[in-house]
Amino acid sequence: WDELLSQLNDQLLAANPFWILDDVIWAASSQDLDATRAIVGALLRNHLIAGTVALAAATVAVRCADLQARAAGVKPRFRLMQWMRPRQGDHPMLWKEVFAEPAVSRLGWLGRIAMLLLAAAVIGPTLYWFADTMSGRGWRDPEDYLVFTLIMGCLVGSGGLLLIAARSATAVTSEKERNCWDSLLSTPLAPRDIVLAKVLGSIYAVRGVLFLLALLWLLALAVAPDFVASVVFILGTLLLLAFCVSSLGVLLSLWCRNSLRAMAATLAIGLFVGGGYLFCCMTMLIAASPRSDDGTQIMLAACIPFLLAFPGAMYSEGEMIMRHQPAMLAAYVLGIIGYAVAGLLLISGAIGNFDQLCGRTGTTAPQRPPRYPHLAPPEQELVIPEVVEEEE
Repeated sequence: WDELLSQLNDQLLAANPFWILDDVIWAASSQDLDATRAIVGALLRNHLIAGTVALAAATVAVRCADLQARAAGVKPRFRLMQWMRPRQGDHPMLWKEVFAEPAVSRLGWLGRIAMLLLAAAVIGPTLYWFADTMSGRGWRDPEDYLVFTLIMGCLVGSGGLLLIAARSATAVTSEKERNCWDSLLSTPLAPRDIVLAKVLGSIYAVRGVLFLLALLWLLALAVAPDFVASVVFILGTLLLLAFCVSSLGVLLSLWCRNSLRAMAATLAIGLFVGGGYLFCCMTMLIAASPRSDDGTQIMLAACIPFLLAFPGAMYSEGEMIMRHQPAMLAAYVLGIIGYAVAGLLLISGAIGNFDQLCGRTGTTAPQRPPRYPHLAPPEQELVIPEVVEEEE
């Protein structure tokens, strides 16, 4: 089992472009073309295999969904959450996004099995490494488990951000495709209420990812209790990135005509800004030495995996980073500030341009009764002058 898990882990890491980036830089800088071709070839091969399997699964899922849609009648579904829903309160749109809308699409049995397999792919190795570390047999050091936690947490967090981007990109377009958007626009809800509910609902829909991360962090705290400060920074960074990604998806969902265009635009922008731009800067990274403090690390400011992994790296290698690579700390700070400003600009643009993008003439907020009726000014009656017809 150890050899099988080791080989599987090697193939998964070989398919991660951010993981092999450093190896490609070293191989290209040393002019080792055979090693470079082997690394890139393994990346393309693993992605081709994964894409083929995903395409086959998508074909079967579409077929099952089509057959299910053609079936006559609607079967009642029992949901435990229906008995636990709170009242709507003063935020009906937020209540709708959190409790009325399904958190994930109805994927059917095939989709549920796939989600369970993905969760098992995270929980299984995590429990194995933790048990091996705490067994006291000396096979692995606690530092090795923390490194594993950082890598797995970075992968899970990045995957959760992709899910948030996909869900937020269809937040508005799915309403249009179900012919529910016009009814929503006819309500007196303000653009701020609708946009904020869509953003928060998209983040809430991917709460299962947070449960997986909580398992990783709790086990890491059992190994190293002083790791709690890094967990706080990682959680804050993840929530900030989730807010920015969700705001981008909602804005593009308002702007695009259908879900396909909105999702493609959101994922393309997110993947490029979140780390894909590093492949365009390959020549600069190859020319620079990764071990030197020449300022090239500042290019990692927008890289999402770097931002998620940096607080943990500061815990284990903080002294070395501050002594030899202080530009990495500057890159982290600039990245956090940049994504915070970008998130505020995106959600402000979605709220400010809501009426124009939706073709809405304007909203009138419902008038609430005054808190102190005896101090309210008396209402003036509208006097309509009578028209007296002159007698002939």
